[in-house]
Amino acid sequence: MLKDVPKSYAFYSPENFDHGYRGVVTATSALVYSLNIPAVELLQKLSPHAFYALLQKSGIQHLKSEDFYGLALALGGFEINMHEMVKMYGALANGGISRDLKFVKGEDETESEIQKNSFLFSPEAAFLTLEMLKYNEPVDKNKSIPVYWKTGTSYSYKDAWSVGIAGKYIIGVWIGNFDGTPNSSFVGRTAAAPLFFEIVRTLQKNDDFSKTALSLSGLNIAKVDICRPTGDIANADCPDTVQSWFIPGVSPLHASL
Repeated sequence: MLKDVPKSYAFYSPENFDHGYRGVVTATSALVYSLNIPAVELLQKLSPHAFYALLQKSGIQHLKSEDFYGLALALGGFEINMHEMVKMYGALANGGISRDLKFVKGEDETESEIQKNSFLFSPEAAFLTLEMLKYNEPVDKNKSIPVYWKTGTSYSYKDAWSVGIAGKYIIGVWIGNFDGTPNSSFVGRTAAAPLFFEIVRTLQKNDDFSKTALSLSGLNIAKVDICRPTGDIANADCPDTVQSWFIPGVSPLHASL
């Protein structure tokens, strides 16, 4: 459980896109609804420089110094192009391993390229992230196949994004002006997401999407009963429970008091 409530950090007061607050929310809701305050709070709980180092390792080329971004780093306040964005989603699809993109059909990786592949995060972390993203409801309401996707709207409405995974495909959509001129209609969910799902449905007509579910094979992952109001491991004093995934030995779960 995470808190989505007004909070200030020195001279920085993050807000959600709709300028509202939802109180106590699950991590899945925080991700699906792009809640900014829980994201900033989580960034503060990470080891120093950990997230910035992850961005560097993923191959983002034009990062300024970490101090330049501050806590806005948690909200996508850094420079990234579509090639880099799609490559990072590819790491989620590949169990945490970042691989170079291919632009020619049938082109295989060379031995040197295989050696350059980066291990960004664990297969279990990749699984959990995708498991959360699948709860982001398609804008066309079509739930015939799982789609693991996300939208984004940049500061000052200069960019609208929709990126995600459907079957064996990673799809990226950007809406914006090439000269960077902002437009208030450049909102990820209303501008980029409809085109994203048009592409998904077109691919769906001509390809086999039967094997689109996430696989648990070989993963160190399990489910546990969680006390819904607190997010801690449920005990006999908590009648309101729900099952949740966790990574044994890694997930910071505690018993309810």
